[in-house]
Amino acid sequence: MGRYRKQFLRGVGTILFLFILAGCASSTSGSPYASGAAGASPQAAAPAAPGEASVKVAQLSIGNVLVNANGMTLYILTSDPDGQSTCSGGCAAAWPPDTVSGAPAAGQGVDSSLLGTFTRADGSQQVTYAGHPLYTYRADSSPGNVNGQGITSFGGTWYVLGADGQPVTSSMSSSSGGLY
Repeated sequence: MGRYRKQFLRGVGTILFLFILAGCASSTSGSPYASGAAGASPQAAAPAAPGEASVKVAQLSIGNVLVNANGMTLYILTSDPDGQSTCSGGCAAAWPPDTVSGAPAAGQGVDSSLLGTFTRADGSQQVTYAGHPLYTYRADSSPGNVNGQGITSFGGTWYVLGADGQPVTSSMSSSSGGLY
């Protein structure tokens, strides 16, 4: 029964987090995501500096997964079509798109032929890997966190991505420092 309680608490926590974000967005006049504009990229992660790897592989509690230039875990949304994002508005507030200026740079362990970008509605360049748009998660407060792993929200499930371009669907370990 402990597993079901953990899943329930994770779901309740996610819902509360999203309600708080929605309240903040709707109370700000002129907010780009209060209207739910497609492709809005509120407070997206800062692009990597020139010459710096924008995507690299890190050994985390869940395995070898992709992280951004700042070491923050990268996620995919299973409902995104290849090379496009369905995450905007409140979704992009909770799951900021991983963006770059120019071409993304492959770090150690990353297959550069799998890296790409597409242009979001706001004009930013979102990074893709093996066709999957990449995102960070607001509840990951420091490098190595995998608090978003396995969360079902915004029409799909969020997973970290392995260097082979495949989602890592295993659960996070109890030592990962997750929120729930």
